[in-house]
Amino acid sequence: KFDGVPGSREGAHTLRVLFWYFFRTGEKSTYRPHSPVGERVHTPCDFLTHFFSYKRKKRGNKHFYQAFSEEKQNKFTEVRKMQKLREVLIERKTGETDISLSLSVKDDCSKGSFEGTSGIGFFDHMLNSFAVHGGFDMKLACKGDLHVDCHHTIEDVGIALGAALNKVRGTGKGISRYANILLPMDEALCMCALDFSGRPFLVFDGEFSSDSIGGYDTQMTEEFFRAVAFNAGITLHIKIMYGKNDHHKTEACYKAFAKCISQALKLVSDDVPSAKGML
Repeated sequence: KFDGVPGSREGAHTLRVLFWYFFRTGEKSTYRPHSPVGERVHTPCDFLTHFFSYKRKKRGNKHFYQAFSEEKQNKFTEVRKMQKLREVLIERKTGETDISLSLSVKDDCSKGSFEGTSGIGFFDHMLNSFAVHGGFDMKLACKGDLHVDCHHTIEDVGIALGAALNKVRGTGKGISRYANILLPMDEALCMCALDFSGRPFLVFDGEFSSDSIGGYDTQMTEEFFRAVAFNAGITLHIKIMYGKNDHHKTEACYKAFAKCISQALKLVSDDVPSAKGML
């Protein structure tokens, strides 16, 4: 039961609903036809998200934004525009490969996903690790000249991914820009540091004891990151500190890179992170 006299009739209804939700008993995941959304809600965060989404749909975004100052309204609009640009599609066709790659950068820290195949099993495993640990949704359709070897396919996927990251970055307004990490993978340890500077450069320091892992040539690890860095405009440093298993060392590189990309692309301000005013 709720007793009180809020400032408006709608405010009273809102408080009653919130009071009922937080103090009701029974199963947490339950269909509530009398809720303002009429959907399954699992947590207070889910409920509030659905509730205010419903309010915006019912009253319109105009009314929602009126609660904020004009400056805040402009920031909301700018962020919404920036977020729309964080979903890109790259299509690249040459005499060696035919690639379609879509990339979505999520800002809610949720788990990413990978769909599709490059035709190289271990490389798909690395791309999946990159997407999941970076929080990206990535889809790949790729046909390459694998009857030759894996070189063109891996390099061209790197070119497409780099181009996608470059589009996501845009002008660089609001992004964190820098990131670094030390990431372990069992006995292997990898250091990755990067700068979304617009100045492409790669320093890769790592050695492998075997020539290949499945159908993936270990020397293509450096070629992949070079393709990504130069097409994304990233200054990228990767160093395999130590390790014995080439699978672990390679996977540590991809995961460390994913974590750094995710951190560097986070929206943290309204400014371009550069003393020059541009990247």
